[in-house]
Amino acid sequence: MSIAQDTAQSDDPDQSLQSDTGFTRKAGRPRSSAAHKAILNATLELFAEEGFDAMSIEAIAARAGVGKTTIYRRWDSKEDLMLDAARSLQAEFPFVDTGNLRDDLIHMLKLVWDVSSRNSLIEKLYVRIIGESRANPDLFRLFYEHRLGPRLQHFRQAIEQAQARGEIRQDLEPFLVLDLLMGPLVSRLLLTGPLASAPHSGDFPEQMVDVVLQGLAPKPAQ
Repeated sequence: MSIAQDTAQSDDPDQSLQSDTGFTRKAGRPRSSAAHKAILNATLELFAEEGFDAMSIEAIAARAGVGKTTIYRRWDSKEDLMLDAARSLQAEFPFVDTGNLRDDLIHMLKLVWDVSSRNSLIEKLYVRIIGESRANPDLFRLFYEHRLGPRLQHFRQAIEQAQARGEIRQDLEPFLVLDLLMGPLVSRLLLTGPLASAPHSGDFPEQMVDVVLQGLAPKPAQ
């Protein structure tokens, strides 16, 4: 059900104005960037805690400290709201292109590592997103098409460019290389972190990248 449809069925007393787009608005309550950010944060928190199907617009509004109509007038569906929340998260991990794969990877993975070490929500979101790939494949596909897919394509291009420069072996499929690079990071974040002596050591991304790239280095000519 879309948010617009949900609005039509609600008896929320805030539904006092009808906009040109058909969404209900509350008179005298202007949009604010603080409310927008609070809604996105609340969406991510509830998604991590309860999953997409279980979380509701009412719960998101309550946690964000806004009225339901503040959400109704901004997003057409819960899926759209979830995607916007994911976009706000991904903005913390910008792409870089230094012309050197090692430097690109260390820069990117350190950003992910540092954010996840400061914010436990990131790890919870990783777990939830992996679970949604089975529990809610339609949502995961939507997330993949709009967010994850383009980023993976960027990594693929970076790996192909590194292969063309002779930095890593050219006989390997780019996504195999990506699996080898991302696998240790995900494993440390989700599985082995509690057992490690320094689960969030700042040196881990660089050490991991160097070990993997050593194994991916072109073989010396015979």
